[in-house]
Amino acid sequence: MGHDPEGCGMAALAAPVGVRTSCMVQLLHTGMPPSSCRTTTCEATVQSLMDRLGWWAQEPGRLMPRPIPMSKVTVRVAYMMLIQPNIDMRCSRWTDFIAEAYGVQRDQVHDAQLASLRSLLANVWRRVKWTNKYKVLFWQLTVYGLPTSVNRDTHGAACFCAALGHECPGRKHHMWDCHAAQAVVTELSTCLGIAGAGLQRHHLW
Repeated sequence: MGHDPEGCGMAALAAPVGVRTSCMVQLLHTGMPPSSCRTTTCEATVQSLMDRLGWWAQEPGRLMPRPIPMSKVTVRVAYMMLIQPNIDMRCSRWTDFIAEAYGVQRDQVHDAQLASLRSLLANVWRRVKWTNKYKVLFWQLTVYGLPTSVNRDTHGAACFCAALGHECPGRKHHMWDCHAAQAVVTELSTCLGIAGAGLQRHHLW
């Protein structure tokens, strides 16, 4: 077989039978397919590849990822695939947050609690008339984005309260165990008329 500079010899295999036969006859005699065949077969090859190559994509509302060929990819699907690692990380950190707020293990956190937290954050951001810097602080609390000693890897840096056992304080200490945080909890309990230990961490967080 002669030289095929455009790579359309193999492409002819993807064309309809009639077109494929005439293309192959001329290709065998001249080493080049006809120009009409080159266009048709190359387009057919591209379409064949588009239908066979693709990605496994996790779509909203689906439990398991499904294969999506290149010919079926939309802007929405491509965007979701692009940000999926961030969504997974956020979900993981929300799980940690809920588990710490309720004092339970990660595997005891339910999907309904994650959905409730997502809805709460959306309502806070869209409907609550509050300075954005406070909203950002609350969002950072849920994803462990606060600049605590643990997050900043400043091991050995104690909280200003110098509480024993908190040489390297994290979110729970700064936002609940610390004397300053407990003073805020006490003040809130007084203002809300909640006596004793009625205001729990998951209520405040």
